[in-house]
Amino acid sequence: MSKRHAALGEVRERLRDTAEMVADELRGWVAVVMHFRWLLLATVGGVVFVAAVLRPWPPAKAYLATGQAGSSYTRLAEQFAAIFARHGIELVLRPTAGLEEGWVRLQDDADPVNASFLTGGGKAPETYTSLMSMGSVQFSPLWIFYRGEANAFNSIVELRDMRLAIGLPGSATRNIFVKLAGAHGLAYKERPNFYELSHAAAIDRLRRGELDAVFMVDGIDSPNVQALLNMPGVHMLNLALAEAYLKHLPELSQVRIPRGALDITRVLPPQDVVLLSSTVNLLVQDDMHPALQWLFLLAAREVGQGRNQFFANPGGFPADLDQTVSLSPVARRYFDQGIPAVFAHLPLHWAALFDRIWLLALWLMAVAIPAWMGARSLRQSLADSVLDNLNEQLLGIEQHLDALGPAHATPDVTERLQRLKKQADGAWFPNASDHMSLLRNIRSVESRLAPHASNPTQPAAPPSVNAAPAIVFKESV
Repeated sequence: MSKRHAALGEVRERLRDTAEMVADELRGWVAVVMHFRWLLLATVGGVVFVAAVLRPWPPAKAYLATGQAGSSYTRLAEQFAAIFARHGIELVLRPTAGLEEGWVRLQDDADPVNASFLTGGGKAPETYTSLMSMGSVQFSPLWIFYRGEANAFNSIVELRDMRLAIGLPGSATRNIFVKLAGAHGLAYKERPNFYELSHAAAIDRLRRGELDAVFMVDGIDSPNVQALLNMPGVHMLNLALAEAYLKHLPELSQVRIPRGALDITRVLPPQDVVLLSSTVNLLVQDDMHPALQWLFLLAAREVGQGRNQFFANPGGFPADLDQTVSLSPVARRYFDQGIPAVFAHLPLHWAALFDRIWLLALWLMAVAIPAWMGARSLRQSLADSVLDNLNEQLLGIEQHLDALGPAHATPDVTERLQRLKKQADGAWFPNASDHMSLLRNIRSVESRLAPHASNPTQPAAPPSVNAAPAIVFKESV
């Protein structure tokens, strides 16, 4: 039992020593902090300011305009949303009457939409103020479906007298149609047989025989396009003048559907079909958080690596194909250097933050290590300075007592000694022996004054000629 008590006593003793050591360390650092408190407050304020400017954490939500319901853009947006969710960020999808409406909503500061798909070949570059491009994310062909015999037409001008749906006002479909019609000198507003309809409404009216043709800009995996490809009696227009159109609309590209590529069993289409295609670009507001920009690029890359890309090879998107809108700095870096390696090892939030501040972090490390060593040295210097000052005050008291004798000590001397003792008790010194030596010397002086403490007001004898000069006591700094 005694051994057990001895062991417990030893443990308690070690814990007490550890607690005293920790307390001593804390007192040392408190002394440093109090000495440089204003400088530290200024430093903390600077760090808070820098953090506010850098915005280290992205918002929990992003808002993406997706275009018409049933379009390939909606399907693409849903794939993006699933990827965003894996990274802990909600991508809120906002359907619009057309992608041009998404551009309008991006320009509205009161609208939460901060990203939108937009087809190329739309507005002039100067209209895209305060917006940046994340690059192109897919092809979006120009489809012309008509009722009648196969291969009956090969240009838009041949459809000028047909009941033709040309897309809603402000949509990419309508805007691109106007440019193509303008190349033939057709003024669409003067033709009552051109109908401004949504894709869904146009498909329904074509199915019921109320339209003869539909012009549409959308991806091949769009439910709307698939409905038209499988509609009986409806054919795709093979643009024999595709290369000529490109001279008038260089922002478009030429794509081809090989014979039998849609259905090899039925050999559809029965011959190669040439189409024009726009690109679908992803636009964001120029103040979008860099982490969200990287996440959009990661999502576009993951979708683009799928093997079900009809008009592009796996890995073909995202791509820098349309220079109408300037790339964001993040997108430019992606196309020049790829995804930073840190994204493979850290969660998105931390990876984006590290990617932004790694140079600053290296600089801080280069400064912090010497600063830490300097702080420890400074702590020692402050302790030495306090110790020297206290010893100097004690020496002054001793000299005063030596010169006049303890019996003639004034109350002021006793008061100063007590104040010195209080300062010494609350001071911190890295070397405990220094502290103990100071306290021992103070007690020695106290013992000299103790016999005379009962008569502290006894008048002092006049100093002799050889008496020591008056001592000026200094306060501890």
